[in-house]
Amino acid sequence: MDLKEHRRAYTKGMKKTTLGIIRKPSGEVCLAMKKRGFGAGKWNFSGGKVLLDETPEQCLVRETKEEFGVKMSNLRPVGVLYFYFSDVPIEKNWNQKCYVFEAENCDGEPQESEEMLPKWWRRDAIPYPKMWQEDEYWIEPVLDEQVLTGYFLFTSRDVCLEKEIVIGKIIDE
Repeated sequence: MDLKEHRRAYTKGMKKTTLGIIRKPSGEVCLAMKKRGFGAGKWNFSGGKVLLDETPEQCLVRETKEEFGVKMSNLRPVGVLYFYFSDVPIEKNWNQKCYVFEAENCDGEPQESEEMLPKWWRRDAIPYPKMWQEDEYWIEPVLDEQVLTGYFLFTSRDVCLEKEIVIGKIIDE
């Protein structure tokens, strides 16, 4: 199946996840090295799986506190990312609908946890080769203050087969 077919077939039952962008007034962004679990060995933003009894915003505040030891507040939605996996059986449920927010405020300085090792990065030094394939295509517009919706079809080996990015609107299907 191609990306369009995945979008039609898997609109319901996708795992809901979050990512949160913490940015200093100087423009630096906080990324963290994932130390364990899904995405281990990659740089990423804070975030995680939305629990049944919480909103994406509540999830992101909880996850960022757990992973970085800081509280994000005044969250601004900046995107929704849809990740589909071509070679993973649907019962394993790797497909994700990821809500992306930027925090206007962050209480405290990000600290290392058992799961994440945070570090501040200048925009021109963001380690895209050590991140998820295709991250640069959605992160750069967001850092330029644009909102977006992204659709990505991956293999289980982190190879992007197709992508579509819609700049200027957040589509919450």
